[in-house]
Amino acid sequence: MNQESTASPGTLEFFSEVTKYFMDFLETNFHKRRAPKRSVKVRDSNNLLVGFSLEKYDTFYSVITKHITSGFPKEATLQVKKGQHKTKLTNNVKRLIDLQINQITTAQIDALLNSIAQCAEQEAFLNIDDLELARDATLEAAGVSFFTNIIEPFITSLEKSIINNDLGDKNHISMMALELAEIFTNEIDDKVSEVLRRLIAREDVHVEDEIANIISVNDLIFTLESYFENLRVADLFEELQTLDNNRAILDKQELYLYFGDIVFDQNKYPIFYIPMSLVKKADNYQIEFDTQIYINKKALEFIAEKFNTARGTRGTLNSTGERIIYISEHKEKLQNVLSEITDDIQNFFELKGSINFAQTEKTQARGADVQISNTAYL
Repeated sequence: MNQESTASPGTLEFFSEVTKYFMDFLETNFHKRRAPKRSVKVRDSNNLLVGFSLEKYDTFYSVITKHITSGFPKEATLQVKKGQHKTKLTNNVKRLIDLQINQITTAQIDALLNSIAQCAEQEAFLNIDDLELARDATLEAAGVSFFTNIIEPFITSLEKSIINNDLGDKNHISMMALELAEIFTNEIDDKVSEVLRRLIAREDVHVEDEIANIISVNDLIFTLESYFENLRVADLFEELQTLDNNRAILDKQELYLYFGDIVFDQNKYPIFYIPMSLVKKADNYQIEFDTQIYINKKALEFIAEKFNTARGTRGTLNSTGERIIYISEHKEKLQNVLSEITDDIQNFFELKGSINFAQTEKTQARGADVQISNTAYL
């Protein structure tokens, strides 16, 4: 006689959990995916520069954007010359600069005026027969006083923000201070020369009042605002040179262009990457790209797995079926291929917004746990 077997609700739940457990393992070949190694990094464990965002080099970013959407044309070798592409300050740094500029006090100005006046009177006495020498010595001392009373506290407060935002290093900060001191001394050159001539001619001159006619809080604010308005600091050529030198130091390191990034759990990974070569010429670097674009499949599948686990869902990205995009097969339609993949990522992770590699401005798509952008990196 056949007996109909029955199972308690608890038993069914147990078998359901076991089945789900093994299904999860089957999808990952019986092991959990580890965090992918290929991520966006700026420095290694020894603090050597190993990468940087091209977003800060807006003039070069537009070149790269055109290169991507044109299908990385072989006939268009990219060149980077010294001083050709430089960083501009971020809005946050600009706001900090404006705040610092407007905190310059009359006490600082008074100390600066007093210092220049004393030096002018001293040099006019010591170099009564050499106006040029007296002028040079006074302007040099004025530059030092300007740095001490105005620039040093100003630059010190900006240094951390500029370095942390990868907009420059200590050498750029020093150069900035020297440039500002030179601008200041050029502005007061004519007045200092006039005052010294009158002092040497034994005229009765109230030096501090004369200098005060061309130096005021408003004058300095205008000088500083004009300088920082279009300031560009770090140089792409110099960063490429550092990257190239560090690549020679580090064993078995290759250079890549990363374009498109995905952020998950405070880690950032490239969506696409393409090998590139960097060739140093007499006065420039030449950049050439491989014929294949790679999809960062491990990173995307790792994030998808974590995303599914957190939400109790299942599913995979359709776009990670193939890992390699052969540029020759898509040439004029490469932008469409990239868009199909990023659209799939956007839909899977339920992101709002969209990214577009044809745009030179940063575009983003965001969700609760994941976000993507069109940012490029070397």
